[in-house]
Amino acid sequence: MKIYFIDESWNSGDIIMKENDTKFNNQPLFGLCAIGINENKIDIIKNKVEELKKKYKIQSPELKIKSIYTKKINFLVELFEFLEKQDVTFLIEIIDKKYQIAMNIVNHLIYPPYFAKHNNEIQIMLNIISSYIYHNISDKFFIKFSYVSRKPSEEKLLKLWDELKKELKTLNNEMSNFIIKHLEESLDDFHLMKQKEDILDRPIYTYFLPLPDKNKRGEDLVMLPYVNCFTNILARINQWENLEEIKLYFDEQAHFDEILEHYKILLENNESYLPEMDINPFSNFYFEGKIPELKFKNSKECIGIQISDLFAGFVCRSIWNMYENKYNENNLLLLSLLQKNYSINLVAPIDLQ
Repeated sequence: MKIYFIDESWNSGDIIMKENDTKFNNQPLFGLCAIGINENKIDIIKNKVEELKKKYKIQSPELKIKSIYTKKINFLVELFEFLEKQDVTFLIEIIDKKYQIAMNIVNHLIYPPYFAKHNNEIQIMLNIISSYIYHNISDKFFIKFSYVSRKPSEEKLLKLWDELKKELKTLNNEMSNFIIKHLEESLDDFHLMKQKEDILDRPIYTYFLPLPDKNKRGEDLVMLPYVNCFTNILARINQWENLEEIKLYFDEQAHFDEILEHYKILLENNESYLPEMDINPFSNFYFEGKIPELKFKNSKECIGIQISDLFAGFVCRSIWNMYENKYNENNLLLLSLLQKNYSINLVAPIDLQ
């Protein structure tokens, strides 16, 4: 039986851009890594890790990318090459946090799904619009959208539409005018739905803003990158594995375990499935069987989760360095080794992929 060990890197909770922090506490990306290891290979891998730790003089009992990334990257290269020989599967999801906000702006204010068609061609168009929003709309608007998503109201929503339209008008080009057209259609949709508000299950404005999840303290969390990466990882596993023959082990979660359980049930019931979701040949969002139980382990006692954490952290740091035109030969080598099997799915503006 194969076990998928899953851990994240640069997790800052839900995605909120703040006035004094537009770089998300210097963690502008989010990464989730799943590594699939056959159970009979776990002890072999443990022994190899201990051997490499001695070779590279790594004394910490728990592997952490921060102490390895800058000076001992060859530890990771050697570890990856060994894991490949053990038929270990790597699935890594990376999200640009600002781009996730841009996608939410597009999917709620500009092209909400309630009246619009949705297919592969439309999805490509939405990605192009999201990339345009990412590069051309002010951080000030991103900050306002973040706060309104946390504390929504109809008045705030209408102001968002107005402010976004004003910014787009100042750009005054073919793309901005095209987006304004769709924005105005969304506003028309809002007023049409307003006429039927008494038969709907929630206030109209909530249909045009990201729906929140609640943490264990009952607080609203919006635009959780963990949820997007989690569902993508499960869809990628679903494409290649018999779900009845695997186990899923996650690092212990203080806040998100119940949220993940909720989305697992939604996926199992195919409640949010649409055929156009399967535009990627490496994923399958239609789940025919029951998804395995989500088990949560202490990373200090689980070498699989530690390795997953290492590679999630490595890819986040390496991609952000590439964003900033900082290149390292060994880092590029390891990234290319990972990507030769299409291990990394980067959700980011088209020009940065």
